[in-house]
Amino acid sequence: MQPKKVLKISDAWQWFAEAEQLVLNSRALIGHGWEVHVACQPESPLWQRCAQIGAQLHPLPGMRGPNPLSRPANIWRIYKLIDRLRPDLLHAYRSTPHALSALALGLSEHQPPLVRSRGAAQKIKRHPLNRWLYHSADAIIASSTRVARDLRAFGVDAAKIQVLRGAVDPQALHRGSAKNFVRQFKIDDRPRVGILGRIAEVKGHRYAIDALDLLRRRGVRAQLLCAGDPRPRVQHKLERQIAGLAVQDQVRFLGRVDNVADFLASLDVLLIASIGSETISRALLEGMAAGCAIVATEVGVIPEILNKNNGLLIAPQNRQAIAQALELLLKQPQKRQQLGQAARQKIQRHYLLQQHAQKLASIYHLVWRGDGRTT
Repeated sequence: MQPKKVLKISDAWQWFAEAEQLVLNSRALIGHGWEVHVACQPESPLWQRCAQIGAQLHPLPGMRGPNPLSRPANIWRIYKLIDRLRPDLLHAYRSTPHALSALALGLSEHQPPLVRSRGAAQKIKRHPLNRWLYHSADAIIASSTRVARDLRAFGVDAAKIQVLRGAVDPQALHRGSAKNFVRQFKIDDRPRVGILGRIAEVKGHRYAIDALDLLRRRGVRAQLLCAGDPRPRVQHKLERQIAGLAVQDQVRFLGRVDNVADFLASLDVLLIASIGSETISRALLEGMAAGCAIVATEVGVIPEILNKNNGLLIAPQNRQAIAQALELLLKQPQKRQQLGQAARQKIQRHYLLQQHAQKLASIYHLVWRGDGRTT
């Protein structure tokens, strides 16, 4: 007998990399015959995407709301789901679902192994609740070796930790049309540098804008296209910076771009200027899968995936380094093509969705066997 039924618990209220990974690996697991149940905030983007892939959905209302009674109520809901579904495994994403799941298991006669995913960039706070929480997990899936190191430093048993980086389905990304994107957004023919990610301080847009000004002073023509959900306070601050540097005609905020493949196909260089986070780096994986030439800061999981053979790595918060790397690639189309091809090949070898799902299933099997189940 092998495990084939998993109950995933998430409090994702917006669409971000971890929620996407949950959907992608769930879709792949369903394709391999798994029965995937997802308990999450109803009508959230995660709920809607899970419905589209055929996962069986269970509501956990108020996971991010102000109602102080919602979380105790959700402990009861998870307990009833465990009792009714009798899953082979419970997989919690993030701290709140982990705590709720651990407490629900304390009420249940059915005791499936508890797996926790962790992709947070912050250090784990050293207090008794966290010690209990991480002790309660049968396995912890870290999104990078850096996160795994933090877990070990916190005192988590190394035997419990499994590293599983993100993955991407490259099929749609290979079919991007630069012509469609240029026509839709009325983009001119100046060299295009793009940032794919929400407009937030952590994404380092201000350093990219400064670097663009440095390039202008050196006589290098370029435009910066920023695709991602706006954060009004941050965007207004960036707009003031742009006006102060007089580069208004070189920077555009495009908002959310629905067709990421077309956006990536239109770029000469994809820039990831982040100053932190990037625990999964969806933009990096998508850019590599699309064959982009990439300049990226050495934060989070990025240096574990990108190297000098398939991209350019630079220090964070360094406008000079960004400008130098961009100038190098904008002046060398052959170098851009070489790096883009190498990046795509690395995705094909190591970061395909099917490979990710197989590794996740292997972790599930390992944990399930270790919990005393017969195989």
